[in-house]
Amino acid sequence: MQEDRPTTHPVEIIPPERSGAGPGQSFGGGELKPLPPILRAIIMVAAIAAGFGLLALLVMFAATVALIAIPAALLAGGAAWLGLRWRAWRGGR
Repeated sequence: MQEDRPTTHPVEIIPPERSGAGPGQSFGGGELKPLPPILRAIIMVAAIAAGFGLLALLVMFAATVALIAIPAALLAGGAAWLGLRWRAWRGGR
């Protein structure tokens, strides 16, 4: 079994002038280029498709709940109706 002992790892701190990034930046310090129109269109289509997918999941969830809730409501209504009829029959005797 391994012992739990503290381990240290050497870390090299790269100064900003050597890293190619400005202070507080992870990647290159250059300006961001605008996306090409085709890539923007692809991203827009993907976002719309994701929205339709979430809507479809919502509809399927509602349909699943309805498949359970509607028969349960019908059974509860039938049981209540039978109970009223039984009480009326018992009261009429």
